[in-house]
Amino acid sequence: MNISFRLWLLGVFMAGAMFVPTANGQDTSPQEDPWQWLEDVTGEKALDWVRARNKVSQAALESDPGFAKLKSDLLAILDSDARIPMVSKSGDYLYNFWRDKKNPRGLWRRTTMDEYVKAEPKWEILLDLDALGKAENENWVWGGGQLLRPDYKRAMLSLSRGGADAKVYREFDVEKKDRYERLLAYVYLKDGTFLNAEIVKQGYASLMTYPPNVKYADDFVKLYREARENNRGLWKE
Repeated sequence: MNISFRLWLLGVFMAGAMFVPTANGQDTSPQEDPWQWLEDVTGEKALDWVRARNKVSQAALESDPGFAKLKSDLLAILDSDARIPMVSKSGDYLYNFWRDKKNPRGLWRRTTMDEYVKAEPKWEILLDLDALGKAENENWVWGGGQLLRPDYKRAMLSLSRGGADAKVYREFDVEKKDRYERLLAYVYLKDGTFLNAEIVKQGYASLMTYPPNVKYADDFVKLYREARENNRGLWKE
C-alpha cells in the first residue's frame, strides 16, 4: 500500500513536469512572427514598407509652419566652414572626419598641429567617402577608424551600407607616397585580381618594396622566385 502510494505520487510529479500550464491557461509554444520579413533590411518589400511610413512622417513634419526655416538654419550650421574641426591625435598628425554640402558622405583627412592652428589649414585627404561610394556603387556610411600603433601608418576603417548595423572593415595604408614622393598603391581589378601580385607572378616586374607599404613583401618575394625559377615573362631564357 505504501509502495503503491509512492508510485502514484511519482506519477503525479512526472506528469506535472511534463505539462506546466500558464497562469491564464494559454499555449506558450513559439508563434510565427508576422513581421519576420522586415529582417530583410535590403529587400524591396521591407524598403517599400519603410518608404511608405517615411512619406507619412515627412508630410507631417513639412506641414509645420516652422519646418522650412528650421531646415534651412540647420543645413547652414552643418555646412558652415566656420565650424571648428574636431580632431584626434595619432603620432605626428591630427585626424578629422568632415562633412559639408560638397561632401555629404564625408572626408577622412589629417593635418599637422602647425597647420591646424592656422585660419585655413591645409588638409591631406586620406579617404573621400563620396568618391568611394560612386566608384563602387555603394551607399557607404562612415563608422570610424582606428590607427595601428606605434607608427600609425595603417588603419582599420569601419563602413556600413546605408548606415546598417552590419559593418564592413577595410585595412588602409595612410602613407600614399614613399620618402622619394613616389605614389604607392595596391591595385585591384574589378574581378578581384590583385594586379601587383599578378604582374610579379607572371614575371613582368623586378621586386622592389618601399616602406611603409610592405604588408605583402613576403608574398611578392615568393611570387618573384617562382617566376624566375619557371622562366616566366622577363626571365625567359
